[in-house]
Amino acid sequence: MPNWCVANLAIRGDKKELKKFVDMANRLPETESRVPNGFGRWWLGNLVIDLDGDWENIPCRGNLLPNPWAIATWTCPEPEEGEKVEWDGGEILRLSVCMAWDVNPEFFEFLKTKFLSFEFFYKKTDEFGSFHLRHDPGNLIDGTAYEIYVGANYEIFGGDNRNEYTAEQRNLFVADLSRILNEDVPEDISDEDIQNRIETWNAKQMEKDESFDAVEVTIWENK
Repeated sequence: MPNWCVANLAIRGDKKELKKFVDMANRLPETESRVPNGFGRWWLGNLVIDLDGDWENIPCRGNLLPNPWAIATWTCPEPEEGEKVEWDGGEILRLSVCMAWDVNPEFFEFLKTKFLSFEFFYKKTDEFGSFHLRHDPGNLIDGTAYEIYVGANYEIFGGDNRNEYTAEQRNLFVADLSRILNEDVPEDISDEDIQNRIETWNAKQMEKDESFDAVEVTIWENK
C-alpha cells in the first residue's frame, strides 16, 4: 500500500492548449475506462491513452483531481460525482493530481510533449506530511511558505489555531515561534534547526503533560 502524494498544480500555457486539455479532462468521467484499473474514470492512464501514450511505460498510478486544493489522504482521492475541471479562460489552469509515493516527473514530461506551451508549478505532500515541497516562484498557487498549528493550548492567533506566512514574512513567523515557545529564536535560524527545536520542545512538554497538543510547524521547501 503506497503513501499517496497530492500535488496542487498551476499550469501556465497557451489558451488553446489549456482549453484542449480541460475539454479532454472533463470527458474522462463521461467515458468508460480504456483498460481495467483500480482508480476509476479519472485514472491518469485514461488521459495518457487519450493522448496516444503508452500507459504501461508512462507512470500513471493515480488520479486527476479537478479540485485545485485537494489534500493527501490515506487513499488516492476520487473526484465527487459531477465534478469538473474549472478554468476561467486565462493563461493559468489550477487543479490537482494524486500519485503513488510522489508525483512522477515522467508523467509531466509526457504531457509537455503533447502541450508544448505548458509550464507546471506545484505544492505537494503525502498523507503523513513526509515532505512539503513547492515549485511556485510566482506564487501562482498561493504564497504560503510557513505554517504554525498550535492546537488548543494557545490563543495566539486571535482564536484561530493555525497561521500562515509568506516567504517575505519569515521574520514574523520566527517572532511568533519565540512567543509560543517562550524562548528566543534567532531570526537567522535555519529551517532545519527550527524543525529540530520544535521537536525537542514538544518532547519536553509531553514529558510534563501527556495530553499536551503538540505545536506543528510546516515549512514548504522550494524546489
